[in-house]
Amino acid sequence: MNCDASALQALSTLLGSGGSSSSSSETSDALTAPRSTGPHAALTPGSIGPRKKPAVAAAAGGGAACRTPAVPANTREIWDADEVAERADDDDPRPAPAFDMTRRQTVTSEDMFLGMSGRTNSLADCDELVFRIELPGTATKEIESRADGGVLDVRCPRFRLKAPLPVSVDEAAGSARFDVATHTLTVVLPIAREHRV
Repeated sequence: MNCDASALQALSTLLGSGGSSSSSSETSDALTAPRSTGPHAALTPGSIGPRKKPAVAAAAGGGAACRTPAVPANTREIWDADEVAERADDDDPRPAPAFDMTRRQTVTSEDMFLGMSGRTNSLADCDELVFRIELPGTATKEIESRADGGVLDVRCPRFRLKAPLPVSVDEAAGSARFDVATHTLTVVLPIAREHRV
């Protein structure tokens, strides 16, 4: 490999050593000296992502920008408060009820005995998601349920369930039934598919 001073200078500039000297002796000194500072010397997991913008406020008098006093950062925090989406209802103290999620599909005798349709028991070939949620001590009129944004949200005075949905569902075609004898809510959500085979 043929390396001349201009190639080394270009490589040094590319790697960020910031060398702006033109003499080959300074270039060779910069390449042989250990680099303790530079653009990659202080990379940490916290430096991933967009750079944090300093808070700037306009001064009342001349319109010039002045920096607001910095709030001491907690070094154990992973994200800033403005980087995390606010959800007021995530701090709900109600416990999650016991629940079970199963999948259901429509099969015929050709599927069962001959395997002619090519359907399997995987989630890709299922037609519905079925949730069975145990809500002891709950009346029918106290239950609120909805499937929105990829989450099944069930609320009642004693319990709160936020279960993520593994696939997209047709929220409008879903149904719910509460069995008073067993205090079990059954929610059936049809899986939304672009193309049905």
